[in-house]
Amino acid sequence: MNTLLKTVTETSPLDKERWVYVKAKVEGNFESVLAEVVNPFVQQLQADNLLKNFIFKKDGENEELLAFFFHTSITTHQTRIKEEFIPALEAWAKRENIADGKAVDDVCDFFIFHYITQNHTPNVSEVLLSACSSVASQLVGAGEEWEIESAVEAGIPMHLTLMQSAGLSLDELFQYFDYKFGAQFALLDLDKSADGDASVWQKAFKKSLENNFQEQKANLVGYCEYILDMVEEGESFDEPWLNQWVEACQKGALVHLEMKEQDRLYPCDNNINYKGGPIPESTLEKWEQYEVYSDFINHQLLHGPDFVLVLYYTLRRSLETMTH
Repeated sequence: MNTLLKTVTETSPLDKERWVYVKAKVEGNFESVLAEVVNPFVQQLQADNLLKNFIFKKDGENEELLAFFFHTSITTHQTRIKEEFIPALEAWAKRENIADGKAVDDVCDFFIFHYITQNHTPNVSEVLLSACSSVASQLVGAGEEWEIESAVEAGIPMHLTLMQSAGLSLDELFQYFDYKFGAQFALLDLDKSADGDASVWQKAFKKSLENNFQEQKANLVGYCEYILDMVEEGESFDEPWLNQWVEACQKGALVHLEMKEQDRLYPCDNNINYKGGPIPESTLEKWEQYEVYSDFINHQLLHGPDFVLVLYYTLRRSLETMTH
């Protein structure tokens, strides 16, 4: 499997480098556009040493759009991106009968990186977000149908290794995913409550999540233990994409620590509301600093709120079983 991510030191200097983005209408055809257009183009730019990093994400609430971000040069944007990538997107849209053959929705040749980091520390963000996009591109664009089950299977080790790299203990990992599940469930609660009695769907939904967990409990708990133990012992996984992600998480953690020591981290908003008990301020700070990357993983795996709830519930209950 080709690796889309190369570190900055492995690429040649780019003239007047910058981030540029292309926004495209894909109408939910994520696997197809990544496999047929995006991955081959990114791999070629990497091979030609014309790309430092690449990131893609769903565009906000709109499930129809994907935004592609290239850390490259003005020259590459004017030639390769405009003359090759955009026509390839349009040709793909015509073949797939998408958006009347006009997939490209917006193009910008100068853009602030903070747009996708939500004002988080750029040095850490570029490492983690680029690696996340690289891994997701390989998984989603592998040519197979990308089901929720596949996304959960990939999301478990990605989330665990990310938050483990932040220095969280086993108990703190449980508390974090307990918080994330509760926050996500509350968002869905607001939507469902508008349609009627919330208590009915709440009980039914949580029961279905618990039944699903109980059916696979031994395997899920064992999988989580295996992931955490392998990373703790510095062992390599059989999956190249997972080794790539672990390496990026550890690199991001080192950059994060260095910038913290230099007092260069963006300040936290202290807006985390966890109802499961008191949490030390230093731990809450880690949660807030890393939450944007945790959320980004879910965006990259290209499924909606139900997937996120299944993923967080699985992590929460598995870690609860390991710690209680």
